Amino acid sequence: MDNDGLFDEEGWDSAPAADIDNTPMVRGRLVWDIVPHEHVTEMFPELGLVPSSEEGMKLEHAECHRRMNVTTPLFPLIGAYATLITDIIGTMLISVDLDEVQDEEDREALAAAREAFCNQNFILIRAAATSIIANFLDVGLLKLGSE
Repeated sequence: MDNDGLFDEEGWDSAPAADIDNTPMVRGRLVWDIVPHEHVTEMFPELGLVPSSEEGMKLEHAECHRRMNVTTPLFPLIGAYATLITDIIGTMLISVDLDEVQDEEDREALAAAREAFCNQNFILIRAAATSIIANFLDVGLLKLGSE
């Protein structure tokens, strides 16, 4: 068990502030970090979140940029890993040997579908990984390099 007891065998429920549900706050931060900012306000109600005031939204927007900017040195690595993970997931989920597909149109359609699937998932994986790392850095669970 670590020193502060947050990750003991009983999990998060035994954390010092177990009676406080910070899920909406974290979900809101993740929305800001992942969703294109012009769509944030429409996403909040869809996820059961209550948007802040206009001033609060400006502060949350600025906080998002501050969080995400810290991950800038990691962008090349995150992108490289996201590419590898995308390839693994794409191969796992769409395991079709295109050489065995007889019909040329079917082969082209499958190849295009796999490429589109991988492109979309690359964006999702990269955004999710960057957001998770940014939030872990922000709350002190991770530190970069020689910090």
